[in-house]
Amino acid sequence: MKKILRSLFVITCSVYASLTLAQSYVGLKLGHAEIMSDLESSSSLGWYLGHAVSENFAVELNYDSFGDADIEGVDVELSADALSVYGVFKVDIKTGVTPYAKMGLARLRVKQEANCCGIDDESNYETQFAYGVGLMGGSKKLNVRLEYSAINADEEKLANFSLGIQIGI
Repeated sequence: MKKILRSLFVITCSVYASLTLAQSYVGLKLGHAEIMSDLESSSSLGWYLGHAVSENFAVELNYDSFGDADIEGVDVELSADALSVYGVFKVDIKTGVTPYAKMGLARLRVKQEANCCGIDDESNYETQFAYGVGLMGGSKKLNVRLEYSAINADEEKLANFSLGIQIGI
């Protein structure tokens, strides 16, 4: 019976410690995206929801809308958005600025809309490797984030530079 009570005590203390260490956060970001290398750039908008598992690691769910890009010479418009899951690795360097790197998977949707030429509207979905690096600074409750992220889509790379605000909840 003592072993069971000790085990329950250790488990309770471990769960309590992990819950007090953990911090959840939400954020909003605005950016500049390049859907494909030979197309015009566009504005991007995104949000993210994260949970800090430890001081140096968090798990994030991101949604990004990469805007629209026109194909020159043809009346065709491309738009892209992605829902991504990342592992975020942070390094606290005690200067008020925290660098981080993130890796994960993105469910990418590229939508093609044509207004002429008998081209059909079409949406393609694919799951791709996603990654990013950035800097954040502020407090535990409010941070500013500057980030570069990319999704490798077939032979092209979708790149996004963004500035965001993160709020601890």
